[in-house]
Amino acid sequence: MPEAERTSEYVGIARIQKQEIACFRKQLELLVQEGDYQLWWENTLYSMIPQKQIPVQDIAGHYWSEIDVLQDYENILDYVHRHPQCL
Repeated sequence: MPEAERTSEYVGIARIQKQEIACFRKQLELLVQEGDYQLWWENTLYSMIPQKQIPVQDIAGHYWSEIDVLQDYENILDYVHRHPQCL
């Protein structure tokens, strides 16, 4: 896709346990019904915090990167090439 046609928005990745999917979906549908269309999917998780504990994984000390532009992706490929033990 030519750069002029890209928006460089992200997808985002999270792992939600099977037993939590119904709760997540219910909360997401509630936010949509309330007209909160400008929110990201993460806001569904954030809005659930008062009702339940949301487990997270601390990644301190591990390599990570956002991929907003092609250069970000190329930087990740370069890192993985230099650190094959990451795979």
